[in-house]
Amino acid sequence: MKKISIVIPTWNGSSLLSKNLQKVIEASSEAFEIIIVDDGSTDGTSELLRKRFKDSRVKLVTHTKNRGFAVSVNTGFRYAKGDLVCLLNNDVVPRSGYLKKAASYFNDKKCFGVVLHEIGYGPATAIFEGHLKHSSYSENGGRDISLWVSGGSSIIDREKYWEVGGMDDKLFSPFYWEDVDLGYGAWKYGYKVYWSKESIVEHKHESTINPSNFRAKYVSRIKERNHLLFVWKNIFSKKMLTEHFIWIVKRCLSHPGYLRIVLMALLKLNQVVRSRKIRRKGTKVSDEAIFNIFS
Repeated sequence: MKKISIVIPTWNGSSLLSKNLQKVIEASSEAFEIIIVDDGSTDGTSELLRKRFKDSRVKLVTHTKNRGFAVSVNTGFRYAKGDLVCLLNNDVVPRSGYLKKAASYFNDKKCFGVVLHEIGYGPATAIFEGHLKHSSYSENGGRDISLWVSGGSSIIDREKYWEVGGMDDKLFSPFYWEDVDLGYGAWKYGYKVYWSKESIVEHKHESTINPSNFRAKYVSRIKERNHLLFVWKNIFSKKMLTEHFIWIVKRCLSHPGYLRIVLMALLKLNQVVRSRKIRRKGTKVSDEAIFNIFS
């Protein structure tokens, strides 16, 4: 089996690490290192890790200031020495054997990553109707592919991660849609993203992005803005782009407040152009072909 690193980004998550990290250590015998990226926490996270967790596999990397989820993930991947990197949120608790089962998918040389089976959720899919409409297959739907990787619980080929560009920490800062962008980019580059039903983890979603750290309205606006940025970066089909801009006009007419979201996205237009140029250079598979796979 290929060497596996685990990367856990965290920000002011000492209570979650205190509760969950030992369980991760116990369930991850196949991993040779567990890298915690402390993104400028002010709640004693680093002190907790140094004092409480003595397992030699646990390594701490710290940012001097908060730089966001995508930057933290990229930092973790830079420090990781494994062929494969398991990305876990600090609110995820895996079951024993999850790594070995997921790692077997990488026997397929086209495998970019494997999404772990979060209890209650199946693999990700979506349709395009002027924008990306997300849905999920049932846990028992019989499909083992996913349209994107999960930023909360996935295993990714480290070399392919950088080939696709890693997480776009400039465009999608500070959080949301960076994992969708990464996985969709993998499909565009000709790779596959799988979903492993037998690699079970429990994930308390969004407990790391809570009202004590961010205002709910701010989080909602960032989600909506980054949704637009994802489309502007990734969709090259003229037909689909036309549908998208018609959708924006209709959305603004029916919900005038949405104009604020569009303006927020336009402020990142220069970065969109740069990111789009890079994504186009590596693209081998059309948007229509990708969505046809998941239709």
